[in-house]
Amino acid sequence: MTIADGASSASFNYKDEKAGTPKVTATTEVLTISDTTLSGRILELGSVVSNYVPVKIAGQITIAVCARGDANVDGAINILDVTFLINYLYRSGPAPELYCGDANASGNLNILDATYLISYLYKGGPPPPL
Repeated sequence: MTIADGASSASFNYKDEKAGTPKVTATTEVLTISDTTLSGRILELGSVVSNYVPVKIAGQITIAVCARGDANVDGAINILDVTFLINYLYRSGPAPELYCGDANASGNLNILDATYLISYLYKGGPPPPL
């Protein structure tokens, strides 16, 4: 998985085990890790540290491809994200991905996330943490 500094989105590359061709995805996925595959794709891990051999442990990970605070996952943090959060919290609107909607990185989706975004957008507050 690659994330550029300050990027509002991320992607990860994998090889389709059957076709052997590189693929790119840009959606939220739950990936299942076995000892040799990642959701049916060849699992290749590496490191820039010499003499390091990565350990593969079976389990699941969730990859949310968005910036923290980009609740509606449109690639930008703006007033529409505040509206999306308020719609979810008070109008039974669709739920944002936890990472994407949790602007203040508290681990919860609540009005403090909308307040954090308003502070960032209009009051010179800090950007959402990574």
